[in-house]
Amino acid sequence: MPTYSYRCDDCESDFDLLRSRSDREAAASCPKCGNGNGRRLMTVCNVRSKGDGGGSSRVGGGGECASCQSGSCASCGSR
Repeated sequence: MPTYSYRCDDCESDFDLLRSRSDREAAASCPKCGNGNGRRLMTVCNVRSKGDGGGSSRVGGGGECASCQSGSCASCGSR
């Protein structure tokens, strides 16, 4: 199950919840104030995978894709 980040609209605290993908949009109760006004935040993850040459290549989260080294390319939309 993935972890999703939320922000409470009442007390503005950030918190994470372990939820199934089907429940990710359901109302989230804030652990600080107890209100159910948590909204899901957009977050970025950084994943490293082994490339064909045995080295690791960075995928996502860092502004570049596995096929570019400049940090800016048309295939991943990085700037």
